[in-house]
Amino acid sequence: MKHTLLTLTFLLLSFNAFSQNWTEVTKDKFDNKYYIKNSIVSRGGDFGNDDSIIKIWTKQTSKSFTDSRSKQKKVYYNIYIIQLFEFDCKNSKSKLLSRTFYSSKGGVIFGNDIEPFDTDWEMVIPESVGESLLNKVCELYN
Repeated sequence: MKHTLLTLTFLLLSFNAFSQNWTEVTKDKFDNKYYIKNSIVSRGGDFGNDDSIIKIWTKQTSKSFTDSRSKQKKVYYNIYIIQLFEFDCKNSKSKLLSRTFYSSKGGVIFGNDIEPFDTDWEMVIPESVGESLLNKVCELYN
């Protein structure tokens, strides 16, 4: 009984810590949830000269993910994805800088860092998850 109570207390504290570091922004039609970190990484873009550009971590939870990088496809359940984005609040654009996929137990499935100069800014699609993230980031930090 003590072990169960201790485990339950630990889980509640872990969940509370999780919710304190991330703000839920939206969820999609597949019930995937999207969050932003409660603090920004930086402001100003690559050259630091535009305060409307905000670099921030985002998180996505997903009930399943199919890794199809090899012939043997593998399905993971209850995964999460941590991504580093730059959002341009003035021009409604975003740029993905880094993405790592994690299993439900926290192990890395795979990840990649994207060189900032290798990616282009993309217009954020209206009424999309990307627009919800952009709007929340700009509302809170711009």
